[in-house]
Amino acid sequence: MYPILACLGPYCLRTTGVFTGSAAFCAFLYMRACRRRAGLSLERLWELTLRLAAACFVGAAAADALFFGGLRALLRGQASQNGLFYGSFWASVGTAALFCRARGLDPAPLCDVLAEAATLGLAIKRWGCLLNGCCRGVPARAPWALAFTDPASRVPRALLGVPLHPVQAYEALLCLALFAAGRTVLRERLARPGASFAYHAAGYALIRLALEPFRAATPGLLDAGLGTAQWLSLASGAGALLLSRRWRRA
Repeated sequence: MYPILACLGPYCLRTTGVFTGSAAFCAFLYMRACRRRAGLSLERLWELTLRLAAACFVGAAAADALFFGGLRALLRGQASQNGLFYGSFWASVGTAALFCRARGLDPAPLCDVLAEAATLGLAIKRWGCLLNGCCRGVPARAPWALAFTDPASRVPRALLGVPLHPVQAYEALLCLALFAAGRTVLRERLARPGASFAYHAAGYALIRLALEPFRAATPGLLDAGLGTAQWLSLASGAGALLLSRRWRRA
């Protein structure tokens, strides 16, 4: 794997940062292409994008600290890499809803596009996680298992050279399939405002639930039969379905 792309003195460019930036850029391009469906002018799209960038950062750090490291980790800037997506996603949904309310827009079409862009972004970002060794899988005997040998990777030293499930690749491929199915064979069924949001949010929650047994367990505050990420997946999927149903009744 290639956790570091290049170094200039003590400063190194990590692969995960490049893929995260690429994922965000592709998500923005997708939202720009779909802005009319979301009811946005180009000026409003840029205005919203700045708010979403801040929401992603704050939501990721807060969720990760609250559910995995506690408030002290957040205050000390020691949040780990676990609660990033759900924190970013729901902070972005809340920001988009408030943005629409302030401007008299329907939030459902915008959140549809936002959820689609998030799924596409994840399909790109997880390849960076794979190359970096973060979000790693558990040891595996499968012929496609990958062994990390670079000490610069995020894999613990005790697991260097041990074949692991490439769970990051599993997630990337499943997210791509989820996105592609929503834009092709299910496009007409998801045409109602709010339906695509529920499909992508609940679909990703199912993906995380299915993949969590192959993913390295992370201690958290909600462990009770299910892992913290699984509880968050259940809450996220249920929340998306309820919110979509509320939009449908409005």
